[in-house]
Amino acid sequence: MNAMHSFKKIINRELSDSTLSMAKKNGDFFHIAEQLMELAKTMKSLEVVTPPLGSKDDWDSIHGKIIEAAFQGIGACGAEDIEKLKSSLNEIKQLEYKGHGGGFKK
Repeated sequence: MNAMHSFKKIINRELSDSTLSMAKKNGDFFHIAEQLMELAKTMKSLEVVTPPLGSKDDWDSIHGKIIEAAFQGIGACGAEDIEKLKSSLNEIKQLEYKGHGGGFKK
């Protein structure tokens, strides 16, 4: 599975609103923290990739910010703070849009 497909799967399926609701209801944030770590690993793996569009510096900056937001989300999982977790996920989605959906289009 390529990195972008992995990223989309994690964001759209593993970290969906319904998954967050279940975590809040059950008090089980462990799975979400694992998925955020998987997301951070995926972004880290892209350091060696030359971007198809945009500059390498911009590419690396966005991925670094996604990793940071994922770590903040993991912290929110530890605190079982659903609002901070949602904030981290929104930041990740905005960064993804900036990099792949909006910022690097031809």
